[in-house]
Amino acid sequence: MKKKIRFPRLETSHRDLARIESLLRVTYNKLAKDRAFSKKTYAYDIYRTKRADDAKRNFILLADTLFKEKVDPSLYLKILAKYGKFGNKGLMPPFGWLSSRKALGVFRWMLVSQGKMFHKKSEFRFHLNDSEKENSRRIGRSIRRSKDFVQEAMKTWDLDLETAVFWEIDRLSPWFLAVCVPFFKNGGPELFEGDSKIVLQKCIKHLVRDKHSFAEAMEAYGKF
Repeated sequence: MKKKIRFPRLETSHRDLARIESLLRVTYNKLAKDRAFSKKTYAYDIYRTKRADDAKRNFILLADTLFKEKVDPSLYLKILAKYGKFGNKGLMPPFGWLSSRKALGVFRWMLVSQGKMFHKKSEFRFHLNDSEKENSRRIGRSIRRSKDFVQEAMKTWDLDLETAVFWEIDRLSPWFLAVCVPFFKNGGPELFEGDSKIVLQKCIKHLVRDKHSFAEAMEAYGKF
């Protein structure tokens, strides 16, 4: 006889818990299947694995927290799937960690810091939905758009490259700045403070670690 999973008394209604749990399950399955490291070609379902009980228990607890905090469950998983070693190595975060208060704090911080890496919300959504291999394409696109801003300033105001970069710096993607030689010659990340500096440092760190993203970034930057 299968052991029944027990839960603490939760304030959220059974209907809302079931709805959010279902979204967590679907999103987790998609992330696990679509990630670059995954070789799953069948209809993957975490609830049909040996980890099903652990997943269900923590998804129910997480559903209660997300309902109270008014957090989108799909966005929550997509953001945390990019956190630290999970984003770099293609690992999915553990269920117990996902349902913790620490993970909720990490989510809120990443929602702001990662969002600043992209000019538009649509680009941010693409980033969250892409597998790790496709992220490099988005980085390249962001760099090319920033390059257009700089070239437009050079042409419109008759500026040299270095001056144009600092003229448009508030509009430039941190991915562009991470490979921009004039920017580094004048101080680089030390020119920024707070979250802006942290985001730029994360971009630089990612490019150093990921050869595909670095190659795409340099190709996008070109002989600029």
